[in-house]
Amino acid sequence: MGSITRLLVANRGEIACRIIRTAKQMGIHTVSIYSDIDALSKTGLSQFECGSFDSPQWVPQTAHSDAVIDGIVRQAQIMYSAFVPNQKRL
Repeated sequence: MGSITRLLVANRGEIACRIIRTAKQMGIHTVSIYSDIDALSKTGLSQFECGSFDSPQWVPQTAHSDAVIDGIVRQAQIMYSAFVPNQKRL
């Protein structure tokens, strides 16, 4: 069995911040379903995925990722990214 390299965080708020901070210390990449992005920006993260541009037909929860990303108070030291699927899933 391989080691964990990516962790899905389905929690939010302070709990998510603690999980993500610990995962970072362990060298594990995190992906959050929902979180307070501005609070996460204060955890010392250097990068994180903050949305997905998958088709709402396939994943209805991603229908408003653009609004979430537009609402982020950006921090210069953080790289914000989003999942972008291949052409088949658009």
